[in-house]
Amino acid sequence: MKTLNFRAFIKMKKLLTVFLAAILCFSLFACTNNTEQADNYPYLTYEIDEESNTIAITGYDAKTIKGDLIIPDKIDGLPVTKISKKAFKGCKTLSSVVVPESVNSIGTDAFQNCVALKTAVLPDGLATIPIGLFSDCAKLEEVNIP
Repeated sequence: MKTLNFRAFIKMKKLLTVFLAAILCFSLFACTNNTEQADNYPYLTYEIDEESNTIAITGYDAKTIKGDLIIPDKIDGLPVTKISKKAFKGCKTLSSVVVPESVNSIGTDAFQNCVALKTAVLPDGLATIPIGLFSDCAKLEEVNIP
């Protein structure tokens, strides 16, 4: 039976400590970066189109959207170019929305049944206004259409 001498044991322990410290630092850095990105717009859910490096807004967090909403033109440095079908459907707290100029496509029923929605500003670059965009928005008073 072989025995480890004391010096070899201490050397292995130091190496293991350095290795674990490096892993811990890397893990903390990775977690911090992910948190920062998620905290930029916690009230929106979105998908990144890897092919075109663009963002599509796919939904929202009902607990955090209160009143006025200005959709950002960029998220994490990528342009927001699309609002997906039914993305804000049924948002009961949204009273106004401004869609940025970077958006060139909005899906059908994107703001359907937003019962508190009173005003909306659509971008100039929007080629078509989809079916049912503001259907069942009973309080809607003003829409700035390009």
